Amino acid sequence: MISCCGLYQHIILEVFQSCIYHLWRERNERRHRTDFRIVDQAYRIIDKSIRNMITSLRYRAGHKLAGILQRWFEVTA
Repeated sequence: MISCCGLYQHIILEVFQSCIYHLWRERNERRHRTDFRIVDQAYRIIDKSIRNMITSLRYRAGHKLAGILQRWFEVTA
């Protein structure tokens, strides 16, 4: 089982990658269209993408990242 700090490090990595992806996408949308999102919308989109990524992995009970969704809810609550 991975430690609590290891789960947080994994979450931080996923959040960083998701933020970069969605910020770059927002930049392209602003550059090529006139659609703008407010910060709350961007936050919800990033949160939703992280939750979707975690639930799509379907970790089993013995997996080293089995508690990652629970940790995500603790961090974002």
